[in-house]
Amino acid sequence: MLRAIARGSLSVLVVAVFVLFAERPAWAASFEVSPVAVSLSAATTTGIVNVTNMSKDPVRLQVTGFAWSQGPDGEIQLAPTEEIAFFPALVTLKPGEARKVRIAAKAAPGPLEKTYRILLEELPGTSALKPGEVQVRTRMGIPIFLEPVSGGAPVVRIEGILVRGTSMTFTVRNGGTVHFVASKMTVIGRTKNGDKTFSVDKDGWYVLAGGIRNYSVDLPAGACSLLRLADVLIQLNDGTLVRSLANPVDCSVN
Repeated sequence: MLRAIARGSLSVLVVAVFVLFAERPAWAASFEVSPVAVSLSAATTTGIVNVTNMSKDPVRLQVTGFAWSQGPDGEIQLAPTEEIAFFPALVTLKPGEARKVRIAAKAAPGPLEKTYRILLEELPGTSALKPGEVQVRTRMGIPIFLEPVSGGAPVVRIEGILVRGTSMTFTVRNGGTVHFVASKMTVIGRTKNGDKTFSVDKDGWYVLAGGIRNYSVDLPAGACSLLRLADVLIQLNDGTLVRSLANPVDCSVN
């Protein structure tokens, strides 16, 4: 099953796609969610997520809330929490109907931004399936951010650029008090004279306050023999460009 991943502040159309080795009919509802992230603070403790059924079939959605953290490779880690509230917990939408899901922070802001996710999960439909038909259900996660007490900003650092064989690894660290989103990352290899040997774009994502994200990039064929310097550029959503120094690397290290 393939799911669309929501990014940015615009609404996103979520469509589930199901692929089977055998040819079997499948149908799936689609729904639109806006905004795709909610920011709360001591002054603004509530928010709203608008959910619209874009399909011709009724949709039932179950809403759950979790504390959200990240593993070093960017994996989403969710844990039960009572620090956020939401209503309603069950949303039923007729074709074309829209409803509001209200979000509220029950926790007080701390020194670091607190992060949560609400999950909107499609429940089984009420219509009977035809023989051999498969229903596809979608689950959508919406980030919720609770600003720290004194505001704050991300502090982006690029560390540990290292070449091992035909791959390059590095770590992106957020030493600040709020998250950032890397809209684009570019890895550049250079010769000892500074001439570019390759440039590889890498998708970025959230790095939460106080968190790290490890990355690995496959080097183009033949690039390693000329590679002596490496550089990483990160374009943030607000337009800020963060760049590492040109780090010496040795492709002979295995």
